[in-house]
Amino acid sequence: MGYSALIVDDEALARKRISSLLESWNQIEVLDHANNAGDAIQKIVHFQPDILFLDIQLKDLTGFDVLNGLKQMKNFPLIVFITAFDEYAIKSYEVQAVDFLLKPFLKERLDRSIQRCITILEKKELILSREQLKDLINNLSNSGSEYPTIHKSLKKVPIKIGTKTMLLKGNNIKYILASGSYAELHMEDRMLALRDSLSSLLKKFDKTKFIRIHRSTIINSDHIQEVITSSYYEIDVKMNDGELFRVSKSYRKKFLGNLGM
Repeated sequence: MGYSALIVDDEALARKRISSLLESWNQIEVLDHANNAGDAIQKIVHFQPDILFLDIQLKDLTGFDVLNGLKQMKNFPLIVFITAFDEYAIKSYEVQAVDFLLKPFLKERLDRSIQRCITILEKKELILSREQLKDLINNLSNSGSEYPTIHKSLKKVPIKIGTKTMLLKGNNIKYILASGSYAELHMEDRMLALRDSLSSLLKKFDKTKFIRIHRSTIINSDHIQEVITSSYYEIDVKMNDGELFRVSKSYRKKFLGNLGM
């Protein structure tokens, strides 16, 4: 028995790669592609695919916005989320999706996803999966203040370096340090030096995540390992990579407030 799929991703190469990898699966027919949320909703409703490969961060909206637009559908597809971002930002949705593919993924990883979808479809467990998707949509509708935070944390940030503009994943930046007339962006895999001020850079990032703790230091709270308070009420922040930073008195109250402490 054959099953249908629809691919939603704002990157043409990503859509082409997934479609190409699916060619080895005779049971799967790719009905169409979509590169934005509006087009995706229309095509999903029209084609009623069995499986939906859905990118989380689209250019116009997010994959969650696409799901919100499917409320009136009677036949929900199985959802395989595709993301270039860490899983922690979408951890609360893990149980409602068939799978998450973290870019860049290997063919073997996609194959496991497809096999899982086919197993569910063959065992006629689709009713359960669709109920889970309804729960997901309800969670998104009722999440209120939580959803915009997730949306912002996934956004890529444009950083100009010389004549080039790089789109950096905010979640991958651990901390930003002032160094003379430069700012150092310390990332998980590298460090970038920019001729810019910390104040200017801070405007580009999600202020619920990126917190200034010193005139020369901005940290990403998602990379904090622990907060250390001394007997003299000095506060240090230990990051996941072992780096230790002092929180200056002028930023202490705001820092603790951002962390809910």
